Amino acid sequence: MEQNEVAFGPFRFSPTLGLLKDGVAVKVGSRPQAILALLLERAGVVVSNRDIMARVWPGLFVEEANIRVHIGSLRKLLGKNEVGTDYIENIPAQGYRFVGTIRTILSPEAVEGPVVPPSAPPADLSILCLATSTG
Repeated sequence: MEQNEVAFGPFRFSPTLGLLKDGVAVKVGSRPQAILALLLERAGVVVSNRDIMARVWPGLFVEEANIRVHIGSLRKLLGKNEVGTDYIENIPAQGYRFVGTIRTILSPEAVEGPVVPPSAPPADLSILCLATSTG
């Protein structure tokens, strides 16, 4: 699934372009960026440590302390959301949840749609309605 660019607070995030704050690129390591992408994809939903490990460290076992370190660096980097709390919330014994307000920014291709020439002129539905009502 290709994720559209999203915005939250002063940030914009794109899986391909990374994180921007007020239009300026923010240096984020690959693993914290992967965690952020996952949390943004599932914003408002608790993401388990197991799901984070599977996405960020596929096929490897890592200590949960590694996740906590990366979450801590993301919290420090992102600061507080519009209601004054961290963007990433810890749900004890369950995982983490992104709690900011997200705005999806659609790519121009998604807004305009693919350019496909019409194969036939559109049918005149009013004729079909008349034909069925009189028969």
